[in-house]
Amino acid sequence: MLGDGGVRGATLETCLTKILCLSRSIQVVGMSATLSNISDLASFLKADTFSSHFRPVELKECVKIGRTVYSVEATSGSSTVCLCPHRELSTSGLQERKSDPDQLVQLVTEVLPQSCLVFCATKRLCQNVALLLARHLHRSHVEVGSGPRSGLLRSLGVEAEGVCPVLTQTVPVGVAYHHSGLTADERRLIEEGFSRGELNVLCCTSTLAAGVNLPARRVLLRSPYIGNQVLSHSQYKQMVGRAGRKGLTECGDSILIASPSDRDKVIDLLASPYDHCDSSLLSEDSALSSLILSLVGLKLVATTSDLQTFLRATLYYQQTRDHTHFLSCCQKMVTSLAAEGYITMETVEESQTRLSATPLGRAAVKGSIPVNRAGQVYRELSHAQSSLVLSTNLHLLFLATPTDPAPSIRPNWLVFFKTLTSLGEEEVRVAEMVGVRMALLSKLATGSAASVSEELSQFYQRFYLTLIMHRLVGSQRSGGGASETRGVWSVAEHFQCSRGFIQSAITSMASFATCLVHFTKELPELWALHLLLPSVAEQLSLSASADLAPLLEIPGVRQGRARQLLQLGYSTPESLAGVSPTTLCEKVPHLYPRQARRIIQAAKALVRDKAEVLFEEAEDLMAGLT
Repeated sequence: MLGDGGVRGATLETCLTKILCLSRSIQVVGMSATLSNISDLASFLKADTFSSHFRPVELKECVKIGRTVYSVEATSGSSTVCLCPHRELSTSGLQERKSDPDQLVQLVTEVLPQSCLVFCATKRLCQNVALLLARHLHRSHVEVGSGPRSGLLRSLGVEAEGVCPVLTQTVPVGVAYHHSGLTADERRLIEEGFSRGELNVLCCTSTLAAGVNLPARRVLLRSPYIGNQVLSHSQYKQMVGRAGRKGLTECGDSILIASPSDRDKVIDLLASPYDHCDSSLLSEDSALSSLILSLVGLKLVATTSDLQTFLRATLYYQQTRDHTHFLSCCQKMVTSLAAEGYITMETVEESQTRLSATPLGRAAVKGSIPVNRAGQVYRELSHAQSSLVLSTNLHLLFLATPTDPAPSIRPNWLVFFKTLTSLGEEEVRVAEMVGVRMALLSKLATGSAASVSEELSQFYQRFYLTLIMHRLVGSQRSGGGASETRGVWSVAEHFQCSRGFIQSAITSMASFATCLVHFTKELPELWALHLLLPSVAEQLSLSASADLAPLLEIPGVRQGRARQLLQLGYSTPESLAGVSPTTLCEKVPHLYPRQARRIIQAAKALVRDKAEVLFEEAEDLMAGLT
């Protein structure tokens, strides 16, 4: 993750650098199964290393080309691999060959009723392969655990507020799919069902290979690609490493399915080295500038000398050969930050400069706003405050929408235009005020305008996301309260996007709104927005009606379950804290004992935390009296 070349890698490196420089009591443990340059990481972390090739359960790696399954064998005395014929798959019926040319059904059936993971190149393929397997697997597998599978479908209907039509067809046969298009609740329930053995086959994307502990008896890789890119050796090893787990299976095998034309690519893939972990600080725009500003803004460094000492502890400094050039670049960044108004520089000695953050710099640090966006955010908030529309929450929602929306947003221009024009006059006025050109939007919707510039496209993507959130959380009006909120399923269908995308987007917006709360707190001139934004952040984080808010504070309780509990008379964490898991299971339909225990334990922990805060406040008051 350190070397992923993005924001995550740069943030992780920044965090680790601060920990290593500021604390001697924190133990850092790093683990990886696919790391080539472990010495670089050991030097950066000042760590001892331990490595082992021992695997408790044997993994047999294979490649299938045509009907032949080859075993992957290392060539003696070299780093290359060879494919040795292992076995021939039998032919199947004509109809099945047409619908299943890769013989997935046969490969999955060989290990049933044990578990199998099928990695697919795209989200759409996951669903198609799940449907294929559900239609062609032998009917004897349908009866295995059919009761628990029905319970899983009911749980999906309650906790995830609906069941995907594809899962309705596949889950009864013990098959499901798993990718980012599902909501977090759907993914969690499917993962739990697979772990319990209610689901035998999971069709998934590569994201499941990292971070989700779902071992299987067999792993199938539908192709050697992710999208249109060939797998790296590290990605391949992460996927096949899911096969076999001590205590669950006695052995494990993986089969990579490839076409004859991809044979050479597969051999190169299997023989290639693991990915090299390189610092992400300079590969990500503004990451190094943001690190420098955070060190100054948090008063972790006071002078340029302190700053250089800190920067020498980064992974980038460990890996670069030209240390002088690196420190020179950092000095230029310091000068640039001063010129842009984020820090001040005061010369105290001939070669020593004192550094301190300006209010804007502190706001960027406290709000976790990257340097390359903090100025734009400040200008936009300052301009909006002079003409803020409060008769609808659309304007505040737009301000809480990240200025760089995910590139995966592709507005449906016709839906965009119809949605906006169906809103009230106040919402349309807000749209025009922030820069939406209704005439251009009309042309895009009718196809008379082919495209827009990249900058304008990003702006329209952002407002499109605002409309999605506006429809999800409801319109807060000054005269009549809040309009009815719509569920994720309804909003996803209206805007023709996945439920997982909407859930991810609302999480991102809630996070950004919270960042803006801290950002505006450091800038007195934005006091009005500092008072208004907390309610927007809370509205986005809950995206539900006020009566559900107390229950949604309980970790693990989502809207569907909260509505169920409210109907049974449980309206607060306190009302749940004293209930036994058995009683809760009896009252709440389709609730597993494990889920009941988890909900009650979380409610008790929440009540205890609130009680401790109240006790502390009472002690402070009594101390004041005495």
